[in-house]
Amino acid sequence: MGENTAICVLEDPMYPGSFTVVPRKMVNMELQQVLPELEEEWSFETSVFKGFARDRESAVEQCFEVDWAHGRAEQIIRVEAKRREVRSVLQRHFFQIMLTYWKIAFLGYQAGDEAVGVSLAAFRLFLGQAGGNGRKKLVDGEKLKLGDLDCIFTAAHVVERDRLHKFTVLPRKRLSRFQFVEAIVRVSLRRYVHDDLASGMFRESVEDFLRTTLLGQSLVEMRQGLHEILFKEVCCLAYQEHLDIIRAVFEAYSARNRHPGMAKRVVPTLSYAAWVSLVRDASVLASDGFHHDHIATAFVIGKELRADETSGWRHMELSWSEFLVALGALVRLGAGDSRPFEDQLDDFFMTYMDDLHRNLSSRTKKSEDSGSTGEHRKLLRCIERLFLRADNGRTGRIKVDDLRELIQEPFVLLDLAAGSFTKTQVQLLLETLSEEYPEDSDGDMSLDVLVASVLKLKETVKSMERAISPLERAFDEIDEGSGAVPIADLKSQLQTPSLMRKLVPAGLSTHDMRFMFRLLEEADVTTVTMQDIVKTLLKARDPQFAIRRGLDTLGRYFEQADIDDSGGLSREEVMDTLTTARVCDELAAANLENPDWEVLFDELDVDGSGDLSWEEIEDGMTLFWQSNKLGWEESP
Repeated sequence: MGENTAICVLEDPMYPGSFTVVPRKMVNMELQQVLPELEEEWSFETSVFKGFARDRESAVEQCFEVDWAHGRAEQIIRVEAKRREVRSVLQRHFFQIMLTYWKIAFLGYQAGDEAVGVSLAAFRLFLGQAGGNGRKKLVDGEKLKLGDLDCIFTAAHVVERDRLHKFTVLPRKRLSRFQFVEAIVRVSLRRYVHDDLASGMFRESVEDFLRTTLLGQSLVEMRQGLHEILFKEVCCLAYQEHLDIIRAVFEAYSARNRHPGMAKRVVPTLSYAAWVSLVRDASVLASDGFHHDHIATAFVIGKELRADETSGWRHMELSWSEFLVALGALVRLGAGDSRPFEDQLDDFFMTYMDDLHRNLSSRTKKSEDSGSTGEHRKLLRCIERLFLRADNGRTGRIKVDDLRELIQEPFVLLDLAAGSFTKTQVQLLLETLSEEYPEDSDGDMSLDVLVASVLKLKETVKSMERAISPLERAFDEIDEGSGAVPIADLKSQLQTPSLMRKLVPAGLSTHDMRFMFRLLEEADVTTVTMQDIVKTLLKARDPQFAIRRGLDTLGRYFEQADIDDSGGLSREEVMDTLTTARVCDELAAANLENPDWEVLFDELDVDGSGDLSWEEIEDGMTLFWQSNKLGWEESP
């Protein structure tokens, strides 16, 4: 059965040539089993893209419903009928709004532990480019000013404290997707409705905004066009020809640049930071037709639609099938000829993926910290010797107590001093490590952890190194040998004009010193060590404590103005109290900007009560200062 058998035919000699024998066609049984598979018609469900969730209206609607539920439309638009009209407009255009949000967010995203979102700088830049600046433009300088965008950003970002528990993942200084939608509504109402809110032209204002900015229309067309041309048999075959190499590259980079949400991920995924590294390592941007914006755009086009972006990090990653689509998007974006798309894919894979795969085995991961050369090399050798002495059992791990005991030996301190690691810095290191590894814990550390802690401390103290020497000398003059001095004596010592003449050029201002003593007094301590002084000064100079100083200033004036103890200030009270020259001067001393309270009051007073509570001011100004500082740092 099924075997190839020879057949013998005998011809009658009386009737030669009376019939013709055609050679038998032998059947290859293995080929016969393969043929049915080859004859099957190609389908998306059996292709290399089969794991990709294609775009559906129901998925877009689900995303919109989630964002609408998280937003504060009821507080912004109080008339239900008008609110329904705005909801209808946003729902119809939500796909393009969502793609726009993704592109802006990922374009400005720097790899880190914070969730992706739209920064203030990106928000300003986007509105300026999409709607324009100047007369009859979106940011016209009258109804909508640049300063208004800062206030709108701040108001949209504020999340009431009783709602924070609903969001596991929320950008600290950026707008999440639902907050971006709220910001769009706020911009629309301020620009196209402004003071004439009584007219109720809410729907028209949002429509005007979308019409002016053409929000996300090109992205929708790009995504739909890619899906139409990519999900075909010829493109599938181009992928299959290089599939092993593409998968090897994906698996290699899925282990890199992992954010906190990927710690327990079982199925490999690619973070956005890893995607950026992959594209750059492949030297794609060095070729004509490709530029930096394509990295984020291709990632956005390759992503599946995900309704929930506040309870996990998955929206910041690409699965295997999403990765394949993102590669296709990258090729499509950089296309510079009219050849068939499958040929462009094949060339891209041979030119970039094959080369990248060959280089992976020989390429070592670049260290993020290059501080192990030059001035740090000697210190690192000292730390390594210290670690080896503490690691008696050669386990590769030591405890903080072992380190503390060893550092008491004089020759160890001398060795560290030779590596430019002073006694004060040693004590700060021990305190830091003790906080991370308490005495009652079983925690121990590796050499890598110890080195990282030392380098981090050196970098932190670097900006104050010139000031530490005169501070140490002043401290030693009043220290009677206990290593601690009374705060009152220290204050008198540091306020001498001769010492201040040395500290100010070294980068410490009288304002820094005043705030340092305020922090020490709040800690309710009577004596301080030299390391206490350095730590407190570091806190006083930290940007987060600058905001704290600003809040302390506003809080003090808030209490003075709230004469009736109502817990809130009216618009008039805010304008009379928080816009004075004295308040502005105190905030300026902390490098903080006093906002346009006339605008900010409207944005923060979402409940329409006519006054602002301290909690509303505190939350709003914290975000305002954080966003304002971040925005200027990121501005080109």
